Amino acid sequence: MRPILVTALLLGALAPAAHATPLRIIEDDRLTLLSGPAARDAALDLAVDVGADVVRVQVVWRRVQPTRDGPREWTAFDQLVTAARARGLRPLLVLTSPAPGWAAGTIGAFHSVRPDVAAYGRFVAEAGRRYPQVRLWQLWNEPNHPEFLAPQRSRDGTRRAPAMYRALVRAGGRALAATGHARDTILIGPGLPVGSDGRCASCTQRPMAFARELLCLDDRYRPLKGRAARGHPGCGGSFARLPGTGWAVHGYFRPRDGAFTLPPTPDDLSPAYLDELRDLLREAGRLGRLGDDMTVWDTENGVQSVPDPKGVSQARQAQLVNEAEFIAWRTPGVRSHTQYAIRDDAELSGFQSGLFFADGRPKALLAAYRLPVVAVRRGRGLLVWGRVPRAGRVAVLGPDGRVLAARRATRHFAVRVRGVRRVRLRFEDGALSRWAAPSSPREAAP
Repeated sequence: MRPILVTALLLGALAPAAHATPLRIIEDDRLTLLSGPAARDAALDLAVDVGADVVRVQVVWRRVQPTRDGPREWTAFDQLVTAARARGLRPLLVLTSPAPGWAAGTIGAFHSVRPDVAAYGRFVAEAGRRYPQVRLWQLWNEPNHPEFLAPQRSRDGTRRAPAMYRALVRAGGRALAATGHARDTILIGPGLPVGSDGRCASCTQRPMAFARELLCLDDRYRPLKGRAARGHPGCGGSFARLPGTGWAVHGYFRPRDGAFTLPPTPDDLSPAYLDELRDLLREAGRLGRLGDDMTVWDTENGVQSVPDPKGVSQARQAQLVNEAEFIAWRTPGVRSHTQYAIRDDAELSGFQSGLFFADGRPKALLAAYRLPVVAVRRGRGLLVWGRVPRAGRVAVLGPDGRVLAARRATRHFAVRVRGVRRVRLRFEDGALSRWAAPSSPREAAP
């Protein structure tokens, strides 16, 4: 990982026209799939209200095909796809584990041990035929985590999961192409942003190390060949290009450090530092191992807040989520930002990253997600960035209420103001407005 100044990376060239508009993804399978039609519809209506573009859902193989030849359980997914599209939301279907018992083994509590690749291909093909209207797909979820794919390593420490995932991706890609989805957005990638260096079957893997092994590349992104390929399952011989148009990352970060910090090691990822991943994808494209125009998709992200014992305050959660979305907007090649979830889990051992508490009370994050605003110091002034829930006029006000800048925005916008230390963003008639104190990007050595 090359040493860089993160502040310079984020604040170098700031012309808004240079930035694509990242899609907003929202995910909460508990509400959209598992709690009945009323909860699903309310969750989707909220997604529209806060400005989401995509609803992500995990299509769990084991749930759809619990037995080899028995009935399929597609009904909840059918209803979700129909309801989402009726509201203008694009479904992102993640065709993933846990695998059914007839198609994989287990290690302790972990399922999906050496899953049947051909059977997975048939599962993907069935989904492709069933949903011709879906154009966003993800092949597997977090294959660098033993909960989703195992064993991660053999007893001698050899990485096993990347080769298994490579085979699953190839089977899934063929299945989607054969069912009319060859031109769709197909996401692949390890997902889990921070892994470990453990050598056990149930130890996670760091995402960059997993990615190099998946692509059969060494630490300098050179192809593994001949003697160098020994000890790397499936890396001998020629390497056919993997399917996929985008690389999925889960943009979690340590809340105590903030969204602008670097990951703990060069083989981990964080929202503010994706340069190394983009270099890897470009080199893999040049070598013909991936498409030459791979983009990066944040497909799962969130910040734990109170009442989680290790969670941050409501106000801090709101600030961090806004900053993570700003980074997605600012970073070249990033196509999305995700909010997981809508409502906190009732169990404190679960996720407390929602827009609402488990009892349904709104958090400060709800207003912040509906109208995000980030102010970053830029010379003697501030860069004020935000996103509006619909097309309309937005004004940036100083502490005294004076209008510093105003413009009509459709989604994201960025303006420079001077002479103030904090600002207030007001959208249209003032029904939505928020204060923003400057964020403080800083470099954190891995």
